[in-house]
Amino acid sequence: MKLLHANLTLFTIGLVSMLGQVVIVRELSVAFYGVELIYILALGLWLFGSAAGAYTGRRRQRYHEYGHLIVFVLFAVSLFLAIFFLRGISIVFAGIKGTYLPFYAQLAGLFISIAPLAFLMGITFQWTAKKYVFSTATASAPSEGYSLAKAYAVECAGGMTGGLAATVFMATGMQNLTVSLLCAFICCIPGIITAKCKVFFALTAMIVLLTLFFSSSLNHWMTSWKHPELVLTKDTPYGRISVSKLYGQYSVFENNALYFETEGVGAEEFTHLPCLQLETVHDVLVLGGGIDGTVAEALKHHPSSITYTELNPALIDDILPILPEQLQMPFNDQRVKVKVTDPRVFLENTQKKFDVILIGAPEPDSAQTNRFYSKEFFSLCKSRLTEKGVLAFRLRAGDAIWTTELAKRNLSIVRALEMSFDSVALLPGVTMLVVAGNALENNADLFWARFQARKIESLIVSRQYLHYMYDKNRRADVQREMLNINAPVNSDSRPVCYRYAIKIWLSKFFPTLLSKQGAADISKKDHLNKDSAWQLRSEQDSALGISLLCILVAGASGMIFRILPPTTQDMWGMFLVSAAGTGLEGVLMLLYQVHNGVIYQDIGLLVMLFMTGMAAGAWAVEKLSALQRMFSRTAGMAFVTSFLLNISIAGIAAGFSGIRNALLIGLLLFWTGANVSAYFAYLSQLPHWQQDAKKAVSPLYASDLAGGGAATIAVSLFAVPGIGLAWTTAILAAVIVSLLFKEKQYGGFRSFSALCWIVTNI
Repeated sequence: MKLLHANLTLFTIGLVSMLGQVVIVRELSVAFYGVELIYILALGLWLFGSAAGAYTGRRRQRYHEYGHLIVFVLFAVSLFLAIFFLRGISIVFAGIKGTYLPFYAQLAGLFISIAPLAFLMGITFQWTAKKYVFSTATASAPSEGYSLAKAYAVECAGGMTGGLAATVFMATGMQNLTVSLLCAFICCIPGIITAKCKVFFALTAMIVLLTLFFSSSLNHWMTSWKHPELVLTKDTPYGRISVSKLYGQYSVFENNALYFETEGVGAEEFTHLPCLQLETVHDVLVLGGGIDGTVAEALKHHPSSITYTELNPALIDDILPILPEQLQMPFNDQRVKVKVTDPRVFLENTQKKFDVILIGAPEPDSAQTNRFYSKEFFSLCKSRLTEKGVLAFRLRAGDAIWTTELAKRNLSIVRALEMSFDSVALLPGVTMLVVAGNALENNADLFWARFQARKIESLIVSRQYLHYMYDKNRRADVQREMLNINAPVNSDSRPVCYRYAIKIWLSKFFPTLLSKQGAADISKKDHLNKDSAWQLRSEQDSALGISLLCILVAGASGMIFRILPPTTQDMWGMFLVSAAGTGLEGVLMLLYQVHNGVIYQDIGLLVMLFMTGMAAGAWAVEKLSALQRMFSRTAGMAFVTSFLLNISIAGIAAGFSGIRNALLIGLLLFWTGANVSAYFAYLSQLPHWQQDAKKAVSPLYASDLAGGGAATIAVSLFAVPGIGLAWTTAILAAVIVSLLFKEKQYGGFRSFSALCWIVTNI
């Protein structure tokens, strides 16, 4: 295989693999109603599927000359079929419109759509990389760059380009189906350039381009399978927005889940009760969700100004103009100012004080939305309220029965709220309204008098309604649900709501996961002091337990090295390094997201920096391969030490929540990627692999992918929600410390000392 052709193929593998992941994960998000658990399972399954492809047929030495080019075409076809399948998955599994599919059907859909694509990419890299390193063995003189390390670097460079391309496509509003067709076209390019018989690949490319011409109509038709009365559908960086119209009623969907409909009264319930707490309302801040009628209802209280922040500009530019006139008119009022920005970033940058802040963000069912319900965010809101200002938001609850996990989730938010506000009112319902301030009123007659004085017209708010909402017995029922339970305070560094949300979602399919919570009473304010003491004891016990866990992880992983042969030691070591690198990438991304918002252009650049680091790390080690001493065991120690320092800095930053600069986090991501790929390249250059370089491709690459898949699931689902960001980095440090057992000249005492140093610092 010519070097240029091999580099093109490896680069294309990385590029289409990254683009394919973005396309398929976005489709899965829509097919399964935006549930974040699906993202995690999808990314984990992709990595495991690629690992299976890389490991399959590992002993085979020769392949068809154009086998990898045929696989590219199969990938292009499979990607389109996967989208076709996911758009109609409810039809395939006979699902009921508007409901979740059975859990087994969701897992089957996940596997059918992802496994073939991931497997094809894994086996293509294996075949190409073996041909790549085989060229060195057959050449009369070794050609520069013909090594597994260089092949890995080129593939990572393709992934870097794919990440950047995906970011640009999202930023420009390109539809997901269009991106998939561009990805399919890219798959045809290696065949057109390198194959002797180019007709097949050129014909395939022409078919893709023809389909691309009709992509808009095709996209609308496929989306209408789920929404027969479809008016508009648009992919945005924050999800797919679809609008349907039936008998004058507009329904707006985000990732197929109902966002709002135009004949509901939710906006009235959300807006009037908080505003009636104040004798006069001057300045109102609406953080998201304002186009559902919240802004219109707030104007009825005659404020001096309303500031509405919206993260997704498509809601303002594309959706609002097609909604009924009564929802559009408020945005023409001179008192209404729309800010297209992240709500949290807006609060951090403004110095204005508001009388009412309405949090219209989605519920804390993901790491992305949890940041609007943490103690840090509530403290920020408090600093932007006037002395008698009021904060309000909505939470999913229940009028009669609360499960334990639902009560814990809501209690963790209430505790976070009480750390900043002296008075918190829980107004029960299927959707519970939470109102907070320094001295809240509870007089329904007073609220009714203010309501009449402002001459407000409403479909639901009346004298009887206000008495019903502030009924002492109903509020006591809510309070009884939470006293006898303990739940940690929801925070940026420990997003416990996310953990409860996952369990609540799974309970829809496995009801035995949840249980009915017994009666209790939190009507007395002193419960916060009592629970604060429990919280402190719990955190102290957790610190001790996790410290011991770190030692056990390092010791157990390290002892495995003692019983394995050299080649298997390398596979285990690569698995651990990849797991630590992927886990640390997730921690740094979440740390950035918490403080800087979900700015997808920045996130894309951060991913690109991680992939750039991977390409640079492998390339640098490959260039240093001429220095044979570089690949002694001392080199392994250098990589381990670099990674430990990398994790330590990230862990300290997570513990103090001190990193807010995207560039600094990007540098840490670059360093993380470089550490992972440098270790891969280092292992591939060890003498027992150099005897037959082709034999290193499958074991090392498959271990790399499998480690990343394991970390994606473990860190996102268990570690971060359960023990927080800082302690997650401690576990990752313990994983890397176990590699010291692999380096023969460093004994257990030094390994133990290094682990203690990391744990103490973090």
